[in-house]
Amino acid sequence: MILSVAVIRGFKQEIRQKIRGFSGDIVVQKYDNNYSYQNSPFTADPGFEKKVKASPFFTRIMPTATKPGIIKTRDEIEGVVLKGVDKNYDWSFFKKSLVAGKVIDFSDTTEAKKELMISSYTASRLKLKVGDKFLMYFVQEPLRKRPFYVRGIFDVGVEDIDKTFVIGDLSLVGRLNNWNPDEIGGYEIRVSNFDQLETANDFLSDKMPLKLKSYMISDLYPSIFEWLKLLDVNAKVMLILMLVVA
Repeated sequence: MILSVAVIRGFKQEIRQKIRGFSGDIVVQKYDNNYSYQNSPFTADPGFEKKVKASPFFTRIMPTATKPGIIKTRDEIEGVVLKGVDKNYDWSFFKKSLVAGKVIDFSDTTEAKKELMISSYTASRLKLKVGDKFLMYFVQEPLRKRPFYVRGIFDVGVEDIDKTFVIGDLSLVGRLNNWNPDEIGGYEIRVSNFDQLETANDFLSDKMPLKLKSYMISDLYPSIFEWLKLLDVNAKVMLILMLVVA
């Protein structure tokens, strides 16, 4: 009985850690009616960043931006979302999730704009391996295309993430969108204690400029977190049945 409960708890913890590793714990974006993967830009706020870094609730704040696109190889095409990050991004999770290659190297800013990390799912679908070159199209006016090569292949182990995202350079997203150099699509924030996520989010809401809004990862991946709650119910039912039998 104890072993069964421990297995369920361990499984829940693993899934939660994977989502946290990829998306952070809280995502901050511009407060508007845009619910697409094409972020609305806002100017990075050093004052807000300083408040987050000074709070014991948080361990990291990182600028990001997302942009939909289509990868085309010789024989296949695949719709994906480019997640842009910069040189200050925390790569610890991705280094554990790599199955081939390396993370993006920002020491050469020109070369970094040509590198993408893709999931093992996308690599399999498009028959790509580390070092392979391909084109990615961005549907906008005018239509834009960019050449990339595979820098690394990761496997997060969460289908919603592996089927959707590729990782690239944040400044490239800004350039494609004609943003100003200091504009970003959002912040990805890590909390020091996940059990205090709601408290940390409330604290953050009081410190944010009015133009910004925060979303907890439970808001961004509601189906997954509802499913994890059901596992708790299953565990309780199983315990009750075992006690009745005993």
